[in-house]
This record gives sequence, structure tokens and C-alpha cells, in this order.
Amino acid sequence: MRVSDLARAGLGLRLLTAPDRALDRPVTGTTTIDLREPGRYVAVGHLVLTGLAWRRGAGDSEAFAASVDAAGGCALAVGEGLLGGVPDDVVQAARRLGLPVFAVPADVAFHRVSAHVDAALGAGGDVAQRLLAGAAAGRPLAELADGLGGVRVLSPTGRVLAGPPLEEEELDALFATGAPGRRVGPGPDGWWLVPGADPAEALLTAFAGIVALHRRVPQPAAAPDGDVVAVAVDDPTLLGLVADAVGDLPHEVVPGQAHVLAPAGAGEVLERRLRRTAAVLDGRRLVVGVGRAGGDRDDALAGALRALRTARALEGPVVVEHDRDSGDVLDLLRAVPLPQRREFARAVLAGVLEDDELLTTLRTHLAGGSSPTRTAGALHVHQNTVRYRLSRVEALLGRDLRDVDDLVDLRVALRLLDG
Repeated sequence: MRVSDLARAGLGLRLLTAPDRALDRPVTGTTTIDLREPGRYVAVGHLVLTGLAWRRGAGDSEAFAASVDAAGGCALAVGEGLLGGVPDDVVQAARRLGLPVFAVPADVAFHRVSAHVDAALGAGGDVAQRLLAGAAAGRPLAELADGLGGVRVLSPTGRVLAGPPLEEEELDALFATGAPGRRVGPGPDGWWLVPGADPAEALLTAFAGIVALHRRVPQPAAAPDGDVVAVAVDDPTLLGLVADAVGDLPHEVVPGQAHVLAPAGAGEVLERRLRRTAAVLDGRRLVVGVGRAGGDRDDALAGALRALRTARALEGPVVVEHDRDSGDVLDLLRAVPLPQRREFARAVLAGVLEDDELLTTLRTHLAGGSSPTRTAGALHVHQNTVRYRLSRVEALLGRDLRDVDDLVDLRVALRLLDG
């Protein structure tokens, strides 16, 4: 049974709010309660029936809804008998947390709603209750999956979190045809519940609620030691997919810079798992750049960002591009520690680093083959302006822009400055 079934149950319930995908949540039972913070009494997947006796003011609604949400409740059913309706603050508090809200007319007894849910859950209900009791006792997800006829829980990128193991090739095939099972959780970050030997709907429903609750619990990971690769993502909202692809390896998520650090050698398995998500991205694009392995994290990130710039120009729902040797001088200079490279660039360009106009003119001039005509055209200024600025650059840097050695130093410094 799902939340959407309640609206069609013929009980007169009116749906007041239903955030995206919330109607697909499984219903595993009911809890009737009128405490301001009822969470300790609410089982995973339960419909919470309340008469609002706990409400003394609008501020109480936030605490009530948050307590139900934290416990894993699937929706609220609010009686209209006490106040003649459902207050807007109750609806808004639930909406902010993604909880559906039903209004229960004053002439509909809560026990009728509970009886309907119990009947809908069917004969598998007793086993489902034992399953929920095991979850409440803290049994691991993998242990709870045992005895459910081969049910598997997969992460967004196809790691087996519970249930019988699968080879990587089998997982590739499972995702190749689209959604591998029932999605638990919104969007591309949702986990997948894959039925095995067709267990009773009540069992699947109960287990889906347990999976939904486990999904909310952060999974700590050890930080990678030694050489690392950085993995940068174009869309920061999809950073969780990258982290999940290396979720069984030591890794570190850096949200502020939208990248993940993983052990050297993780690139191949990461790419394979990310490509599985192509059919389940809901129309979005996953564009990723993977740096080269090394001990310096700044270098690793710089390489990932270079690869990401290349990846943005490529097509496809999932693009994974690796930083590669290009055969230019920067590949050789990466053997020099990053602080020394930065110090060289600052020393060579010190006289113009604070002058954006002169720095841009120098960069454009060298990129255009040292032609004042092309530089003037690119900057939309007169050639005399270009010549004046370049003479200022020479004076400030103590360099001759016609000398080959000076030109090499300046070009290398600018490249290092750009990363």
C-alpha cells in the first residue's frame, strides 16, 4: 500500500499537500497520537493520525512535523473535528519537510482509517511488523534483507548495500534497461529496492520504509591515504552520485569545491558505476572530470578541473573525462611541487599581477602570436594603445617582449597562473 492509495480509499480523506514523489511512499501501518513530539512512538512508514490536541500555537507544528519526519513516518492524517479544519501552519510545516497531509473529516473515525490500512496490508502484515521491530532494534540493513526472497538494496550507482551479491557485469546489465527496481528516495540520489522471489507486498512495503530511513543516515567514510585522484562534477547537486560511486572505498567529499577525493586507481570503477546512471538521471546530465593520481591534492583538483572543462564540450547523459598528458611543457612542470610553481609565476609576473588591464593585454598579445594588430582587434582598442600598454609591461617586468627567453618565461608563468 502507498500513500496515494489513501486518497482513493473511499474514506473521505482530502489531500492538502503532496510534495514530489511523496505519494509513492509505502504505508506500513498507522499510529494515532496527540503528543507534540510523537517520534518515539511512530514506526517507519506509518501514517500518523492526529486530532491536534497537542497544538497550542503555530510554532508547535514545526516540532510535530519534524518529529514524525525524523521517525520515518510516511504522511499525516489530521482530524478536523477539534478546530473545524486543518491549520495552515500544520500544512506548511509538513510541506517543508516533504510530508503529505490529509484532512480527516469530523465524521470519519480514526479507527476506520486504521482498519482500512491493516486490511490493505494483508496477510504479510505480521511478518512485516517483525521486520519493523528488527529495524527498531538496530539490526543492520543487510541482516534485515535476509529471508526476503533475494531482495536487494542498491545504491544510486549500483553498489549492493543489502541482499545477495552481484558481479559488476550483472549490475551493468540490470541498469542498462532503465530503472532496476523501485526507487526509494527522490531524484537520482534515490536507492533502489530490487525484488527477488516476489515477496508479499506488505513485506516489500515495510522494507521500503526501512530502506528510506536508513538512506537518511550519513555513512561515514575513512579519508584516503597516500596518492589520490580528484573527481570534479559540473552540477554540484549530483556530487552525491560521485561520492556514492566510491562509497565502498576511502574517500573525502569537498562540497564547497564540488569534488571528491578517492584513492589512486579508483578511476576505472568510478567511471563504470557512474555510467550506469545514464537511464535514471531524470533528464539531467552528469558531467565529471577525473584528475591524475598524485600526492598533492591541489594538483589532483587542478587536473580534475582541466578534464571537466573538456568534458563540458562532449555529449551524452553521462560524460566522464580523464586528465591526460598533452605533450606540452606543463606536463613536465607538474613534477615540480605546486608551491614552487606558483612562486615562479608570481615572481615573473609580479609587476603586473595587480593590474588587470596590463595582465589581460599581455595574455592576449602572447596568445595572438605577439601581433599588435591581432591584439588590438581582440581587445577592441587602437594599436597605439596596445603598444603603450606593452611598453609599460616591459618596464614593470624588466623583460623584452622580442627576446625568446623572456617570452618563454612569460608564457610559462601565465600558464602556471591559469592552473
